[in-house]
Amino acid sequence: MLITLKVPRVPASWYKLTEIIKRTDDTSKSNQQIIDSTCYFCPECEQESTNPSKCTNAKCSYYSNCLVAPHTFMVMNIQQQIEEVLRSTHQNDLDLSAQTSTESTTSLIDIHNGDVYKNIVHSLRKENHKFFISLTYNIDDAAVYTSSEQSMWTFIACLNELKRSIRFNIEKMIVLAVGVGRKKPSRLIMQQMLNPIVTRLKLLQKPCLYRLSNGFYQMLRVYLIGISNDKPANSIVQNQPEPNALFGCAKCEIAGRTTPAKLHATPNQSGKITTVFIRIFPTEIGEQPEMRSNKKLMQLWTESPRKQPWSLSKLLPLIACDLSKIHYPTTTTRAPRSLMKCLKLKANECRVLLLIEYPIFKNYLQDVYYQHLQKLAFGISIGESSNISMTMLDEMNLLLTSFVDEFPYHERYVVQTVHCVKHFATTTKDVGPLSNYSTFNYESVVGCLSSSVHGTKNVSSELAKNI
Repeated sequence: MLITLKVPRVPASWYKLTEIIKRTDDTSKSNQQIIDSTCYFCPECEQESTNPSKCTNAKCSYYSNCLVAPHTFMVMNIQQQIEEVLRSTHQNDLDLSAQTSTESTTSLIDIHNGDVYKNIVHSLRKENHKFFISLTYNIDDAAVYTSSEQSMWTFIACLNELKRSIRFNIEKMIVLAVGVGRKKPSRLIMQQMLNPIVTRLKLLQKPCLYRLSNGFYQMLRVYLIGISNDKPANSIVQNQPEPNALFGCAKCEIAGRTTPAKLHATPNQSGKITTVFIRIFPTEIGEQPEMRSNKKLMQLWTESPRKQPWSLSKLLPLIACDLSKIHYPTTTTRAPRSLMKCLKLKANECRVLLLIEYPIFKNYLQDVYYQHLQKLAFGISIGESSNISMTMLDEMNLLLTSFVDEFPYHERYVVQTVHCVKHFATTTKDVGPLSNYSTFNYESVVGCLSSSVHGTKNVSSELAKNI
């Protein structure tokens, strides 16, 4: 009857209908195999629960009256996803030659030229199975949908041996785990979430047989060599102090010191006005200890009082007019919005402003502040290059170190996002050019996962089916 009524896409026969039903069953079974385990964590007592709707700990207040549902945490089958990626990747797009090459390269082109990757290659020289694939990890949170009270934490990774042009394609990414909850997970809950992932990654370090796209089999190990997160995620995942806390810099472990948030703060006389203190991280020249540092500069230029020598608040209309005349490269994914909205600019927009639009400010900033901006722009440009020599790396280190040590603004503005610029050259030496492990590369995957949820009642179940 459906064929008679000319309903579109109707199976032509009973045989084809049974084939479609069978194919659907096979797909649902494969989806179930992707999810290794599902855990629930109570946000009140921070213990694991066996019930997805309430806490099962009798001593917890949420046992009888659950105000917030437990966090749902789904751990994926990592090995199965790696097998599927390797099987679907053309042999020319998978490069393992750096693990057997005897040539010593001094230039930094990709992650395999960094010291971290080279150390793994050197440690496996005498092993029978010396080939491996490496992962770069990203953990981020996103709203499940607009104006949602629920947030989703994604644990995703990429294979560094894939060609750069396909490395961050969504079909080549590995989803290690996904967590959904109405509250931000505490440090204790995050550590419990990471435990099953760490256990699986340790097992993958042992040689295992993988099938490649050409039909051949290869014994490979899997190593996690780095993690690319924003500052708040780093502190909760790696159990580090908050960026604005004591010893907030994990690289050099400088304690920092507190200073009044306002430059001309006076002692509290009446008790009615509270002086707010913030932690700064000034460093001295000779001490060896993200793009948001550029956003900090723009805030200083646009938000500071007009009496400050670096203030550009009166000239913003002229600057905005000059910036609007710039023609961006075709590779620019998003042209930055007006400088009037600098507080709302995303990090990617700040990156474009820094690398492309900085010469505009020569006509408006005093020489000392423009030359200071040039140090940041030139240093980051070197770090973003596709081929970095050792000489260029030394220049990058000098420029960015000078940018922090000779900060011409008040020391009150040397916050963590400014201080961490000093360590960019060291990071580049360890794992290659900055563009290979930027958090920008993972945003599309996080957005795709969050957009796959359309319901509001059982987000975790819908997300599991879509994955």
